[in-house]
Amino acid sequence: MSTDLSKLCADFLRQKHASLSPEKLKASHARELVAAFFGYKSHAALMAEKAYPLQRLEDAYIFIPDLPLLEDRRVKLNDLPADLISSMNIAKLLSDFLSGEGLCGGNVWLYDSLESYITDVFLPDSQALIDDELSGVMAETNAGFFDTPYYDDVKIHNGDDELIVTASAQYKGESLDDKPFCGDTIDMGVQITLPRIAGKRGFYDFELEVGGSINDDWVDPDLKYGKPLQSRLAEELGISDDDLEMLEWETQENSSNDGLIYDFILTFDDTCPPEILGKIEGLSDDKTIRVSANAFDENTQLAEPSTPNDNRGNTMSTYPKRVADNILPLSMAGDLPAAFKEWHFTDKVKDHLKPNEDCELCDNEKLRYHFEIENEITRNRLWIGSSCILKFQVQVFDNKGNVLNAKDTEKKLNKLKDKMCYDACINALKNLAIAEPNEILSNALNYYLKNKYLTPKYAFVVFWRLNKNDIDHSPSFFKVALNKNKYKEHLEEMDTFKVHTFWKALSSSQKKIAERLGHTAPPA
Repeated sequence: MSTDLSKLCADFLRQKHASLSPEKLKASHARELVAAFFGYKSHAALMAEKAYPLQRLEDAYIFIPDLPLLEDRRVKLNDLPADLISSMNIAKLLSDFLSGEGLCGGNVWLYDSLESYITDVFLPDSQALIDDELSGVMAETNAGFFDTPYYDDVKIHNGDDELIVTASAQYKGESLDDKPFCGDTIDMGVQITLPRIAGKRGFYDFELEVGGSINDDWVDPDLKYGKPLQSRLAEELGISDDDLEMLEWETQENSSNDGLIYDFILTFDDTCPPEILGKIEGLSDDKTIRVSANAFDENTQLAEPSTPNDNRGNTMSTYPKRVADNILPLSMAGDLPAAFKEWHFTDKVKDHLKPNEDCELCDNEKLRYHFEIENEITRNRLWIGSSCILKFQVQVFDNKGNVLNAKDTEKKLNKLKDKMCYDACINALKNLAIAEPNEILSNALNYYLKNKYLTPKYAFVVFWRLNKNDIDHSPSFFKVALNKNKYKEHLEEMDTFKVHTFWKALSSSQKKIAERLGHTAPPA
């Protein structure tokens, strides 16, 4: 027989209020307050829930009481007891009751609003993970990133099957003197996806997606894709294209009888600005000059980007030049924006197991993952980092061959990286099972294949034996579950030295749980 959580909570709330006040809390009022606590606008709406039964709250990783809705509901209810405890205290009371009764096994995010919890607690706690996701972009700057970003524009989308939170920020770093200045700020965004499992506020573990690019407001627009090419004619005359636009002239062709052009003779009009004509070396008194037969051809030679000094005394980055040098010879187009339109992601990825590889586009070092792109015209291919796919808007397709937008591109790349992380964990567990055949390790492998996480007990044994057998693995790729009370109890009972074996596999919030349970972080 399933447990009616709504009734249990309503009865408990009434009993608790009765112990504090002589004034009665009506059963109907208690039910409405509890419904709001669980994220429903009315008790009737809660009872109509079919897709995600509230009884599954014990399997949830995360539970988020809807405090704003609870506050709104109590304002609209008539004849509530005047001395009824605050909405925050109601939410805390009910959350503690559910956890104490084993009816809610997940972490409770109790805050005045979800937006505030995300910016004040969740994102700061997840900073190590965020930095890891942004490591490729950070490597393109000349800055060290030591503080946490200030997030703004937090938005919440309540879908039928998931709750999605997005936030953006400018992540400011500290410029390092030993590198040329090439940007010290990252424009970044995060998306937290919470898949529903129980009612409107009980969720599986979160999915965190992070993306960013170097803020290039400091760059001269001409430098972003290299300096615009000077025309051949202006180059031969020794003036700028802006000067050339101020001039008017007549052109006389000097050619052979069979049409072979030797050169051109230009005669400038008397109305031309004398200060510009004065810059042209070799101009005759009658304002004529000879130029080559190629003077009116398009200049296809790649211009060297200039390197003016910024106010720090450092030269600006040659980043656009590096990219151009690597991709233009493999493309048909002669400029970067047009060239990138010829390239697309092939869906091929490589996990090199260690961050020892270079991006073949921007020359960024220390990549673990490579993503292959191909030129649809020349069929040339490059192995690059995912951040370059996003930065230069390389085309990425869905399963039906449609070009994805930037947001969906980032989501697809993140899913590919998540799969590679999962595969790396499975490979490590398989290698361990081969190196040391025993039932516990085989069960741990099967458990991870089924659940995609380890329990604390499995985690200790797995990481202990991985290290003992010197099997290559990345602890941060593994997931350890603490969503149930029994897992927290197992963690609390465990010796701290055992917890240290899988400390790096814990999330920031899980490490705080471990510390609350009496454990300490391993020495640095």
